[in-house]
Amino acid sequence: MSALVCAAAPEQLQSDPVRELEIMHGELASLCTHVEYLCSWWNHYGDRIRDMDRLAARRIHDHFIDGVSFSRSVARVAGVEIDREAIGSYNWARPSILPPAPEVGPEPPFRYCGGNLGLTDGPVSINVAVPGGRAEVSLEWALRNIGRFAEPGRTRLLLEVAHEFDVEIETGVVTATVAEVSGADRHGWIKVAAGALPDTDRDVQAWDGVDEMSIPAFYAADENRWFSKCDGEQFDKGRITHWREVQAPEGVSV
Repeated sequence: MSALVCAAAPEQLQSDPVRELEIMHGELASLCTHVEYLCSWWNHYGDRIRDMDRLAARRIHDHFIDGVSFSRSVARVAGVEIDREAIGSYNWARPSILPPAPEVGPEPPFRYCGGNLGLTDGPVSINVAVPGGRAEVSLEWALRNIGRFAEPGRTRLLLEVAHEFDVEIETGVVTATVAEVSGADRHGWIKVAAGALPDTDRDVQAWDGVDEMSIPAFYAADENRWFSKCDGEQFDKGRITHWREVQAPEGVSV
């Protein structure tokens, strides 16, 4: 229903009041249904939240209760029918689709601890628990080392990547390329920026913004410099504006 409202121009709604009322009634029904789901969720998890933070639970409790009370009054006046019984018995604790940690074999060294994936328009950072502490890594690094992440965090990260970048997951391996998760253009070029750089000393194609040409190069993180793969000469800062993965022939490693 939201798409209908966004698609209809204001002048169209003004010229068709009947259509406007139909859309608004549908929006109202959706809103009241969502409020019922929120109340159902609170009824299921409210006690657990109180156990963790009683003050926070007390501050939010009335918003759930008053909200659903007002919503039901509006739904009744507007003639909106909601299956409150089905929503109230919704199984919020249904089994997770995430796999359990393996029972045998060595424990993978990394654990996914969240990050800002889906929460920022800038560089994505991933929080990782490593032996001896925590670290913040790029999404590219996390995907390259995904096999070293413990479950269920590994699958959770892959699912979040699949949702955020609209890619598919097959047999537990994400099919997104580094270009797809780094904001590349349709030719695979990634704009040089913090958090959007290749692994250090890895051969890539770089774009020389001065000579306006593509050249083989590599990035040295410890010096924060780009170097030519051909003669080892370093480029002035800012000269390399974009980079992309080397596209080797199929079956040839680089």
